[in-house]
Amino acid sequence: MGTAGRPAPLLTLPDSLLVHLFNLLAPAERQNIIPLVCRRLRVLANTASSLWEQVHLALPHDFQQTISTAHLYQFFVRREGAVRSLHVEMSSGAAWPTVVAVLGVVGRSLHDLRIAGDTQECQVAGCTAPWLELVPNLLSLELDEAVDHSIAEARFPQSLTRLELSYCGDEGLYTVPANLERCTQLHTLALQSAMFDNELTLDRLAACTTIEHLDLSNCCLARVPPVLARLPRLTSLTLNENDGLGTVAALAPLSLLTGLKTLEMRECRLPAVPASITALTSLQCLLLGYNHMTERPPIPAGPYLAGLRVLAMSDARGLQDDQPFDLLVEPLAAAGRLEVLRINRCMGLQLSIEDVGALLEGKPHFRKLEFTADMLSDPEDLVQLRRRFPRVTFKAVE
Repeated sequence: MGTAGRPAPLLTLPDSLLVHLFNLLAPAERQNIIPLVCRRLRVLANTASSLWEQVHLALPHDFQQTISTAHLYQFFVRREGAVRSLHVEMSSGAAWPTVVAVLGVVGRSLHDLRIAGDTQECQVAGCTAPWLELVPNLLSLELDEAVDHSIAEARFPQSLTRLELSYCGDEGLYTVPANLERCTQLHTLALQSAMFDNELTLDRLAACTTIEHLDLSNCCLARVPPVLARLPRLTSLTLNENDGLGTVAALAPLSLLTGLKTLEMRECRLPAVPASITALTSLQCLLLGYNHMTERPPIPAGPYLAGLRVLAMSDARGLQDDQPFDLLVEPLAAAGRLEVLRINRCMGLQLSIEDVGALLEGKPHFRKLEFTADMLSDPEDLVQLRRRFPRVTFKAVE
């Protein structure tokens, strides 16, 4: 507010106040606000603040004709030591020398680095990423279609706490990176990178005993790797798009993951909630959208239900034909701590006010039901549901 009690235009605020406001904003909000004051960026660019801690660098195919490499280099030289997060998008392998030059300037101060390529043309064949020596203090590293499978032999910074490797080369990674045991603080690992018939070899995971969150999506897995039982801190496991996991034998090793709190298995051809998880009493979040769910009952009984808080079964094929809502209500009666249920696009389940009332019975913490509008026989039922159960959010989504 201005001195007279009227709103002051953003462009009239002092530089120091603008910088302070930027520091209060979340990173995503900064991206929306900064263009509003673009006339002032030259002044603010030289202000000592956290304004330039996060930089997004886009290098299109013709960047050498449209961007002055000298000016770009000077931009980062002026901010040496200030940039903490760098996100690079490239459309050609020709951008790599420029990226390495930038890392040579700001690499030691970086905590977060993401390099993403548009196509496989951005990948450097047979490169074990020697430029990693330029970012010795890195905490988070994400490489998305920017390197090939040789990255598995790279020496990653020991300081890493998060590593994500996606779509490395034509067929993805063949094995877990060799030197991860030196990253003694690594708690999050994502290897969403085996794209065809190349099943990822995971024996090396046994040395990564600090991992808490593991994502092995789209890795052509024929079974849940037994080596996961040797990760004592593992609490979150994502196995999306591994359609070889739809059998009882393939899922059996899940029973060994007694500390698991979150399990995500979308598009794995599951016929039902895996029986191998029914004894996992620590489980809180179960995300099983886009599966077959043709077995009856699709939700087996077991101790896991008592602690379950989030259950997602969106787009379950076995629930897209006419099915009684009791298929969910009866087994979920034991889920007294359930807070969120997602069943959108399960068109065979027709909701009624009575059905929802039965579902919510004995669930004092329930707060959100996601479904598809066509699952209600009468559109007015949505109004009635919100009136009858005001503490619950009823969200009709596609």
